[in-house]
Amino acid sequence: MTKKRKLRLYHGHSRRGKVTKTYMIWAAMHGRCRGTATGSDRYAGRGIKVCVRWKSFSNFLVDMGSKPPYKSLERLNNDGDYTPKNCVWASDKQQRRNTCRNVYIRAAGKTMCLTDWCVALAVTRQAYYYHTRNGLAPAQAIKRLLNA
Repeated sequence: MTKKRKLRLYHGHSRRGKVTKTYMIWAAMHGRCRGTATGSDRYAGRGIKVCVRWKSFSNFLVDMGSKPPYKSLERLNNDGDYTPKNCVWASDKQQRRNTCRNVYIRAAGKTMCLTDWCVALAVTRQAYYYHTRNGLAPAQAIKRLLNA
């Protein structure tokens, strides 16, 4: 029995010799954490692991379900492992809000990424950068835009 045939028998996510997107996401997650995939230094290099339960694709499928359209696997805590409590299917927009490259600003008792502040204040990023280029600290720039 071939490996592909065994995969189909165990989890049903192989059709006509091709695996589903859910299975590919599961396999890529393991590759990143084992250090065998491109960009794995951002995962395995930081000590991010896959929980023991998710070594089995069937368990991953029970916990997460099939990949919804236009969603990808996201870790809620970027420094946390791949576990059922730390992972969700998220849209591209949600994924962009949860990255270590985001700039977070605390102002007016709230902490939000720069993009969320701009949406909440109905201003462009250029308006924010205008104030920071003219010497204001990030929180001061947000406060000035709040009062505008």
